[in-house]
Formats: sequence, C-alpha cells, structure tokens
Amino acid sequence: MYLAMRVSPDHLLAATVVASVAREYGKLEALVDLSQMTVSQMTATSTEESHQQRLHWLAEQVFNWSGLPVVHIRPTAFLDTPRFTTMAARSIQENGTIALPLGTGRTSPVAVDDVARVIATVLRDPAPHIGKVYELTGPRSVDMTGLAEEFSRALGRSVSYVGVPLDRWEAQLPKLGMPPHLESTSPPWPSCTGTTVTTARPTGSSA
Repeated sequence: MYLAMRVSPDHLLAATVVASVAREYGKLEALVDLSQMTVSQMTATSTEESHQQRLHWLAEQVFNWSGLPVVHIRPTAFLDTPRFTTMAARSIQENGTIALPLGTGRTSPVAVDDVARVIATVLRDPAPHIGKVYELTGPRSVDMTGLAEEFSRALGRSVSYVGVPLDRWEAQLPKLGMPPHLESTSPPWPSCTGTTVTTARPTGSSA
C-alpha cells in the first residue's frame, strides 16, 4: 500500500485512519509512506518546522507505533511544485525574477519522476525495505540564487532570485489558485546540505 497526500490540514487524521484500517485488515505486506525530508531533523520538542512538516512527523510516529510493515520515503523539496514551475514562470515572465520567501537556505530539489521510481521499486518487492527510511535528494545542494542561475542557463535569459516577505507571499496564494493551507508549508523548507543522491540505495541507480 502507498500513502501520499497533497498538502492538507487533515494529514494526521488520514494517516491515523489508514493505520487503524490496515491493522484491522492484518494482511498488509507494506505501507509506503510519502513523508518529508525535514522530518529527519525534527524531534518531539523542535519548533522551527512548519505546521505541515509537524503533521508529517506525527504521522510517522503513528505508523511506527502501529507495528505495521512501514517504509518511510522522505524527499526534499520537489522540483516540480508550483513554487518552481507555475509561480516561478509567472514572475520570470513579468520581471525576470523568482520571488519566494525562502531566504538563504540550501536544499537539493528532487524530481517527482525520481521519487516515483524509488516508490515503485519498493512496492515491487517491499520485504527488503521494511523498517527503512529513504531520504531522497537531487544531485546537488543549492541556494535560491544557485537555482535561479540554473533557470538562467536553461532559458537563455537572466533570472535572479528575490526574497519576499512571508506575509506578502501568502497573500498572493488565493489569486494563484493555491489552497489556503499551502501557507502551512512555508519555510523552513526541507533542507539538505549534503550532495548524496540517496535514491541509489533502493533502486541501484542515482537520480
């Protein structure tokens, strides 16, 4: 079984329901849980994470307590999210910038296709992966200035990063058709300062 949800205030409730039903069923080979990289840095008393990241941490605790055959998949920021696609395209078209409230933090954005390949590998033969946590990253760690430089090279035009206040960024979400709960995923974003491509562990190939 594979569990993944879009950003939702009901993430913890859904995880608890899934765990309860799976325990009652009693024949589950594996529960593959799509979590977040930031969970790796969290504790029961940490406070710097976003509300959505805390929900993922709590959901992992529920699954671990349940005794189910769980595999946790913890990707860093998805390269394919609206932050780096539709929202970035809009601001690049308007003024040649990527305007996000992400500060100077570094991360290793990972492609959705690479994450899907890992999940498919685990689901095909889950037994060797039960109880493991896979932290999935892109090929290298960059800050937003570095990511803007990647956009520049790909598009053949100048693109720069502009940090914006969090409240100003959140105010524009409804205009872009984004769900209100998206603000609960605001920084700190899933960070990864290393460059190890950990998709190599379950699939045998790097992203």
